[in-house]
Amino acid sequence: MMDNPEQDEGTLPEQRAVEVERKQDDDTVLKKLDEEKIQLITDMREKKETDSHEQLEWMKRRQQREQKEKDKVRELEEMSKTKQVEWRSERAKKTAGQEKILQERKERLKQFREFQRKVLKEETDIPGTGF
Repeated sequence: MMDNPEQDEGTLPEQRAVEVERKQDDDTVLKKLDEEKIQLITDMREKKETDSHEQLEWMKRRQQREQKEKDKVRELEEMSKTKQVEWRSERAKKTAGQEKILQERKERLKQFREFQRKVLKEETDIPGTGF
């Protein structure tokens, strides 16, 4: 536009009209930029809210997983304790049964020895046997 110096010296009203037009163009561009800026800010807020919501959901899922794991560990510990109690109970029953059997054997052996002593004493008391 300004290549020709004769045109640069155009009339003042024309220059003002051009300036007004440029100003209007600048204002239009600035207005569009402001609108885009507002839209970007709005988008960023929405994204932030979405991200925040997603992060909350992720944290909830993580807490649920951790709680399930804790429940499972607690359940396994309870099962282990129950099995130990059952095993000890069974061992106690078997041990008691074995002790009873041993006591009965001991008593029968004692009775047999008493019988042997009695028989031996009777045999030694018989005259003429030569002992």
